[in-house]
Amino acid sequence: MRIFSLMCLLCVFGYGLSAEKTIQLDAEAYSGSSLAYVLQEVQSGDLLAEMNSEQALVPASVAKLLTVSAALEFLGPDKRFKTELAYRGLLEKGSLKGDLYILGGGDPSLGSEYTEEQPELFLQDWVRAVKQLGINSIEGDIIADASLFDTEAVSPYWLWEDLGNYYAAGVYGLAVFDNMFRLGLKSGVAGTQPEILYLKPALPQMQISNKLIAQNNTKDSAYFYGAPYSWERVLYGSIPANRYEFVIKGDIPDPPAFLASNLYQELIKAGIKVKGSYYAKTEKGIKQAAEAFIRSEKSQGLTEAVVFHTSWSKPLPELIKIINYRSNNLFTEYLLRHLALAGGAEAPVSAQDGLEVLLRFWAQKGVDIGNWQLYDASGLSPLNRVDAASLAELLHYMATESPQTDAFFNSLPQAALEGTVANFGKNLPGSLRLKSGSMTSVMAYAGYWMLEEKTYVVVLFCNQHKQSAARMRSDLEQVLKTIYNKRLK
Repeated sequence: MRIFSLMCLLCVFGYGLSAEKTIQLDAEAYSGSSLAYVLQEVQSGDLLAEMNSEQALVPASVAKLLTVSAALEFLGPDKRFKTELAYRGLLEKGSLKGDLYILGGGDPSLGSEYTEEQPELFLQDWVRAVKQLGINSIEGDIIADASLFDTEAVSPYWLWEDLGNYYAAGVYGLAVFDNMFRLGLKSGVAGTQPEILYLKPALPQMQISNKLIAQNNTKDSAYFYGAPYSWERVLYGSIPANRYEFVIKGDIPDPPAFLASNLYQELIKAGIKVKGSYYAKTEKGIKQAAEAFIRSEKSQGLTEAVVFHTSWSKPLPELIKIINYRSNNLFTEYLLRHLALAGGAEAPVSAQDGLEVLLRFWAQKGVDIGNWQLYDASGLSPLNRVDAASLAELLHYMATESPQTDAFFNSLPQAALEGTVANFGKNLPGSLRLKSGSMTSVMAYAGYWMLEEKTYVVVLFCNQHKQSAARMRSDLEQVLKTIYNKRLK
């Protein structure tokens, strides 16, 4: 492993640069750090600069590019995800003598604030759909069927400190409201405990143990701790003192059960009587049975399931743009499960099923995945490893061979202007479209650099750094600027 040595001389090997043409960074500041980069011309395929390009490093959220590009290729730009309403039973004189089902199709964006101006309106559509059947009473239950995905909602390779927070929300066969809630807090003087004001959406079963304190700063250092399917959360850390309202975000522990409860309540408010209860079903059940037709009369006298309403997501390119602009972990993890389904895995599918399809897909496309170690799709696991060379191969493929080139390119935010890269590249010539990645001691960028009439694949990784995010961004920008001056100008 090469590291930053004395004066951190980052030589660009094999491309005709003389010894004096080196990139110099502060050796003391970057002692023990690992830098890797690739710059490749798209049109010719020529490598113009590289450093440690075969070293497997932590990619952080740059890992999302592996999944979103494969999803565009595998699922296609017209792909939409669905959530269905169905009933099983008999309709007689306005009464459903049976159960009402929400069939989860793995749509991560149902009621999402990132795709809808009024995220909760879909529930009104559902109530209207029930009324259009002439139903004014339901003798059975409201059942949310989330059995399309397995019950391992979060990766065992994610950090405990992330679980319970909105950015590490679990993946279920049914999602709603980004699987996220907001907690409103009011803080007093420093050293006192902030008061909980509200939860949005309302989660009456949630139990929060509040360990927060107020501090004299402007930093949000509040974190939830908790596991999937458990309605208990512990809130640690601090928020700024003397705030009338301060909002933090956490994950909904059981979105399918919460959605069943919400629909139940909306039906009651609309005057539709429900004699049964509501619950979520996670084992293989009605979702698969509805698609294969339920054997009726001979099996407990049940009738076949009838789907009577379907809610559709936005097209896949719109969801991928949200992923790349906002570094949305949840949407990415859902796409991984859909890769599993598209690759032939049977429900309930797992993250591991998706990873196997992902690796096989890129190997078949000729990308050298020998250094890849993947434990999730979003890059949240610190155990993920990817090398810059193979990521450059993937990006070159997407720019030159993929039928989804335009959709992929347009999903990447413009550096210095948009998304998570709005603060990167302001002093660089040309324009860049990049995906960023960062976590403790890690920063990475990957995408395309447009200079005059040429386009370049660019990949930058830095691991084990000890600098602030602002310093790291500035120094990685300087790496690109130096390469430009020495190789491209």
